[in-house]
Amino acid sequence: TLRLQFNGISGTLKTEIGKMSKLRDLNLKSNLVTGSVPSELANMRNLQILSLISNYLTGNVPREFASMTNLEVLELDNNYLEGTVPAEVCQLTNDGTLSIFSADCLRKQLHCPLLTCCTYCNP
Repeated sequence: TLRLQFNGISGTLKTEIGKMSKLRDLNLKSNLVTGSVPSELANMRNLQILSLISNYLTGNVPREFASMTNLEVLELDNNYLEGTVPAEVCQLTNDGTLSIFSADCLRKQLHCPLLTCCTYCNP
């Protein structure tokens, strides 16, 4: 478990973060993290909770997240993500693997292809 919420952490998430393969909970909520969400996070096969709420993240939701079959909570809302959430990631919600998926899917920048994709859509 690595919980660093509300710490004023700034900068980008480095791709090396994906090497923390035994980590189960990564919480970087409410910091000043910028840049894109590294697809290498998907290498964290044991990760059950990923909270990146309220940062300054941009770019797309990585398609590679679909391989995170132990992920139960994915919180990406209050960022500046854009594009379409990959259908493969949405499938984790439909399969019941992902019990919480929050994103800014009601904004024009980020589109969820399935109405059941996000369990919470931040306006």
